[in-house]
Amino acid sequence: VATAITGNASGSCLTAATTLNAADAVLGACDGRGQQRWTATDAGDLRVGAAITQCLDVLGAQTAAGSKVGLYRCNGGSNQHWTLRSDGSIVGVRSGRCLTDTGVPGAALQIADCADDAHQRWSGFVRATAEAEAAGNTLAGGAVRTTCAACSGGSRVGYVGNGGTLGGAGRSDISGGGNGD
Repeated sequence: VATAITGNASGSCLTAATTLNAADAVLGACDGRGQQRWTATDAGDLRVGAAITQCLDVLGAQTAAGSKVGLYRCNGGSNQHWTLRSDGSIVGVRSGRCLTDTGVPGAALQIADCADDAHQRWSGFVRATAEAEAAGNTLAGGAVRTTCAACSGGSRVGYVGNGGTLGGAGRSDISGGGNGD
């Protein structure tokens, strides 16, 4: 399920300037358009829009701080894989650096050394580790099931996006829109 990703420092949404290869990833006013709807895959891709053939990409497979982040056709490269951390940071697998809002409206996002910085904190996905098939568990809205070989039923909750819920007997519901493990 696609959901918006919001920058904590700005309150603006992660936006694909266009869905063409090498288009900038920028912050834009949250308006629900397809270029602001992101889907996290089991492989760690962040795919944008309805066709979901474009991925958030550190352009040119760069790893240096200050490297530009944009969109490129999904190709499985490690520069297109991201880790969504419980502190709200989004970390590039190849670079080990955080997706960073430069603070300049309309400017391309970049990667930078991870720090305790609101410009590197994002909302929109909640990581969860509950087994999805457990009796009494319910998934709704932006909650997504993912494969889990160690889980008794072979799946767990991959993430809970904005508007999603995970409910179950003996625990409080988890709702999407924030970040956590």
